[in-house]
Amino acid sequence: MSPTSPHERRLWHYGRANTEAIQKSISDYDWESSLGLLNHDPDKQVDHLDEVLLNVAKNFIPFEDKKINPKDPPWITQPLKSLYTNYKRKYKKFAKKNFPPDEKQQIDHLRAEYTNLVEAEKDKYLKRLGNQVSNPKTGQKKYWSALKQLLNKNVTSVIPPILQQGILITDADEKCNIFNKYFKEQCRTITTSSSLPSLVKTTPLTLNSVNFSQNSIIEHINKLNVNKAHGHDEISIRLIKMCNNSIAKPLFIIFKNCISKSYFPKKWKKANVVPVHKKNERNSVNNYRPISLLPIWGKLFEKIIFDNLYTYIFQNGFISDKQSGYRNGDSTIKQLLSITHEIYRAFDANEEVRAVFLDISRTFDRVWHDGLIHKLKKLGIDGDMINILTSFLAQRMQRTTIDGKFSEWAEICAGVPQGSILGPILFLIYINDLTDIVDSDVRIFADDTFIFRKADQHSSEALNKDLENITQWAFQWKMLFNPDISKQAIEVIFSNKNIKSTHAPLIFNGIPVKLAE
Repeated sequence: MSPTSPHERRLWHYGRANTEAIQKSISDYDWESSLGLLNHDPDKQVDHLDEVLLNVAKNFIPFEDKKINPKDPPWITQPLKSLYTNYKRKYKKFAKKNFPPDEKQQIDHLRAEYTNLVEAEKDKYLKRLGNQVSNPKTGQKKYWSALKQLLNKNVTSVIPPILQQGILITDADEKCNIFNKYFKEQCRTITTSSSLPSLVKTTPLTLNSVNFSQNSIIEHINKLNVNKAHGHDEISIRLIKMCNNSIAKPLFIIFKNCISKSYFPKKWKKANVVPVHKKNERNSVNNYRPISLLPIWGKLFEKIIFDNLYTYIFQNGFISDKQSGYRNGDSTIKQLLSITHEIYRAFDANEEVRAVFLDISRTFDRVWHDGLIHKLKKLGIDGDMINILTSFLAQRMQRTTIDGKFSEWAEICAGVPQGSILGPILFLIYINDLTDIVDSDVRIFADDTFIFRKADQHSSEALNKDLENITQWAFQWKMLFNPDISKQAIEVIFSNKNIKSTHAPLIFNGIPVKLAE
């Protein structure tokens, strides 16, 4: 495997910064005049803010542009590199001959041999480090060195070669583009023939404004964690905090202008996406999820909007108490306690409980923007608030970054952005009415949903009716639960009887619900 190519990175020496000079520069700058001269264009105002702040940083914070040279993982030995070179050479010949079928087995064998040896060498490497850490005779220096390596503190590429169309891709630029294409393809609504129903508000209440002050901006800045990553604009949290309260003034001017123009700046809707491994083979893009790194300014603006929206939604009880995800004072533990209580109540009555566990496919990525705006309006979201949320969702862009390399920017046409402040509460609002169409008891935590009821002669009919209603809900709102036989819905029968009762089977999406053993 060839090592990842080096890349340059700017390193700021914040410990040697002239903080007083930074704060004075930001405080003395005539923000009202300079931002006002930009024709009240939010995009130009955002660019000007970044330009001024980065110029101040260059003047008062020592920095250096350092070449970062990522290394191969330590278990990639020279014999392995030679084996990979041999595989790549033979694969190119194989491709030039237009992939003759009689040579495919040899190519597959070479690839499998390389993959298996990589896993074997990695396993051997980790076992050796583990033995060093657990051996009481290991010296202090050697112990800490082994522990550091075991905890993956060494600088290595976190993305191994990616298998794409039969060939292992090692080039970081290629990997970036492959991942970005894959992540973009996931951000789409399910194609159905459904259209928006007539808009009927469910409340006489209205939220049509976004209220905030310079003090509320300062409070949110003070709560920022300096260890969190920043976005593509290179404005770090540490730099923001060095400006102290003086930076709140230009932010207040820009935020107010954005609200008045119903416009969320383009720069704040562009995300650097980092692939994070979920499970199974690491050389398949299907086994990664995207983590979005957004500009901090945009996240502060989101927090201002969120404060208003969250207060309105939860003070008026618009979110069902059957939902536990992404809300203060609630958790999976609370849901489990509630469910356990219901199950034991059934046991006390010598009854069984039937529960069906469902999973929404690609939850955050599939949210239908028009459907979400429709549901927000039903809850009385109007005026400046609905306009800024509509702008927030529209024309979002992302690029994937690996080892200092970047893909091209790609537009995202569906979903709520992961890594954003507003994403979770918007998702809650989108799936909230799911609880209204189920007759059985229901619990939702993020994208995990399950329905349950006491087992009796009518439970199969009732549960199948609920499952059909959920299918219809998903069709209407362009979502997808348990898409195929490999991801079946699962039924669990909770019983304290020696022999569980037999019940008629359940069907979901035309697929049998799997009965857990």
